[in-house]
Amino acid sequence: MQRANYFAYVMLIHMGPPDLFGGGNVTFLMPNDKTLAASNDSISSGVVSDFLQRHSIPSALMFEDMEHIPSGSILPTSKPGLILRVNHKGSGRRSLYLNNVRIISPNICSSQGASIRCHGIDGVIQPEFLPTDQDGGGTTTPPPDQCSNQNDNDNNSTKSRPTPPPAAAASPPPESHNNSESAPPAGTASGAACSGYDRHQLVILLLPLACCCFFFFWV
Repeated sequence: MQRANYFAYVMLIHMGPPDLFGGGNVTFLMPNDKTLAASNDSISSGVVSDFLQRHSIPSALMFEDMEHIPSGSILPTSKPGLILRVNHKGSGRRSLYLNNVRIISPNICSSQGASIRCHGIDGVIQPEFLPTDQDGGGTTTPPPDQCSNQNDNDNNSTKSRPTPPPAAAASPPPESHNNSESAPPAGTASGAACSGYDRHQLVILLLPLACCCFFFFWV
């Protein structure tokens, strides 16, 4: 790997904790020395483990195995919650992309044993976060709101109830009179208001007739 200009990445592996990868079954995705020197990431001793985990897969994969992985597939990184998305752009050995980087030097450390694989890449990986719909094998639908369901049930039960018939109009209460006498029937002259009105009308009607009779007998 030193001959292939990956000395800086090898040094990072030696700087990391010895049990970081459990002793094997890992695929390293290795930027070369020039790429690491030109990257904006400042790799200090405190972030070496994070950098190595983002640039590795917790399974030993030969390049030929990765070529058969369909585009759009997701590979986990050694960093929990971060993923790599496979993309085949064109044909040939240099058309396999993982997120924003391309594998340019396949199988550069296959002689290290069957449990460790290494592939050179042309950049620093920017992994994606694991989508929430991948946790449960699909998009989860939020549970319906209980208050909303209760309101809907109440509305449905209200709609299903028959409308009660309108209440019969209540009869008005009888009029209360201060005196104990009953009101006279309509059309009689015994009522005070009606009696006064009939007398005036009768005087007006009989006065001309009385004058005519007086004049007739006088003559």
